[in-house]
Amino acid sequence: MLAVVGWGLAQRLFTGPEPNRPRPSARGLIVVFAPLARISLFRWRRQDDSDVWVTYFFWTFFLGMATWWALERSIRLSIFWGVVGIAIASSDNRRAWKEFISAEHRGKGSTMHLRERLKQHSDANTNGLEQEILVAMLLCPLRIRFPSYDEFTSAIRIRKNIVDAAQKTAIAFATNAAERPADFWSYDEDRGVILLPGKSLITALQMATQPSESGQLYTFSCRRAVEYIMLLALTEEAKDHNMELYNKFHLQAETRAIKGGEFERVYIRNLGSVDESLPAQYFIPGDRTWFRNPDKTSSQVLGFEGSWTYYLGGDRFADFWRRDNVYTLATKCLTIFHWRNATYNNGKGELQVNEKRVEELVQKSLSDLHETETILDEKLQLQAPMDTFTGGSIESHREFPRHIFRGSADIMLPDMV
Repeated sequence: MLAVVGWGLAQRLFTGPEPNRPRPSARGLIVVFAPLARISLFRWRRQDDSDVWVTYFFWTFFLGMATWWALERSIRLSIFWGVVGIAIASSDNRRAWKEFISAEHRGKGSTMHLRERLKQHSDANTNGLEQEILVAMLLCPLRIRFPSYDEFTSAIRIRKNIVDAAQKTAIAFATNAAERPADFWSYDEDRGVILLPGKSLITALQMATQPSESGQLYTFSCRRAVEYIMLLALTEEAKDHNMELYNKFHLQAETRAIKGGEFERVYIRNLGSVDESLPAQYFIPGDRTWFRNPDKTSSQVLGFEGSWTYYLGGDRFADFWRRDNVYTLATKCLTIFHWRNATYNNGKGELQVNEKRVEELVQKSLSDLHETETILDEKLQLQAPMDTFTGGSIESHREFPRHIFRGSADIMLPDMV
């Protein structure tokens, strides 16, 4: 009722510029609604007994309206971002914001507990993952550029798709074998694993990586698994917002598999570099990253050179091998550290890693705070050059998908040019 009355008042006082389209102007919307929103934010939301009244929620309501007005171009994007800035800097989340940008916290640049801090000051119906993605982007020490607002919202949806797919992914670890559902995929020695003509790429990727869909685990290397997850997230977004690219994804998958370094060149962009490195504990949900194993001996075991994964938010990293499990940043680093302490010779002259022993050593370390801190001090360093066996496990950059929205997409499929 308040929205209808406010809209009508704004339209009567400040009619929009299009006579054939009766609606209030941007000025009218802000003049009518912004004062109430300001009172809600700075007064009503700070009264302990006011959360039973609709006035308590008017600021959240106004933020949602501003988002809609921006999407339909009723107000300029600069006004929308001004509202978002006030939401972050002036709302109850300001304590988390100030903590993050304080001198001590800036040194670590950690987003590991961002979700927890935001949750303490958010409404129950807030989309926690979406909020965490947005705030983590805003807190980035490097500039993240988008060619348009549509591409920005698309990037958030793709990251949510990645997190959703990564949480559902479970595979059987193998470095020299590859199984795929025969109803969707075939193998060609020259072209790799290719999609069968006429099959849905989305369904095929889900069946290959998600046992909840297929009923079984298929063999993957972790590098190939993270490629399938990203391609699935991109294809889902293209289906809704760029049908031309969606069709090209299918044709490419039917023609030849893109993998490894070529996959990274075609589908991925980097945030950060060796010269402009990101803080070791800074991650945005949906980031793809590789934890390096800098130990000279255990890194010689095939598949244990490092570990590819995705950041899921809330200090959780995907674990593709143990179904319904996740790593924290600490347990991921401890796991890679203890590969060196669980390496053995299998009697055939081959080095192997006893993963059960690794899990035991991780639990032992977690019970000793000093030991855990000592290991993390080592592992939470940036990676050294690949020809050396020093440094930590953390990349200087993070990886995320290229633009996909019609008009600004920059994915160039090599066999579709």
